[in-house]
Amino acid sequence: AAAAAVAASAALVYFVFFSSKIGTLHADNAEVLKAVFFSGEPWLVECGRSGSPVLYQAESSLPKGTRAAILDCDATLPSGKTTLERFKISPNKRGPTILMFANADRPVVAPTVAV
Repeated sequence: AAAAAVAASAALVYFVFFSSKIGTLHADNAEVLKAVFFSGEPWLVECGRSGSPVLYQAESSLPKGTRAAILDCDATLPSGKTTLERFKISPNKRGPTILMFANADRPVVAPTVAV
């Protein structure tokens, strides 16, 4: 029974992480970041080097057309600032820092209670 539970858990982890369409953004790719930050298209971006379970769970409930990605927000952008410095954002103290970019506006930080 324990082996079956472990196998089921492993299958779920594999399904969630490998069937995901969450991409990885790179701080040195100015063209892509310009599109994410300023195109007006909706993006959900988690700051970090790997996605948290919160991001993978949120992916299935995102509105159609919203893309999700992971970005190391502490990495230096071509401008010389980090993403957090560029948008004057403080990282969440509890839980992941998740940013919503849309309508070419300043990103909105998901509240800690939402993540």
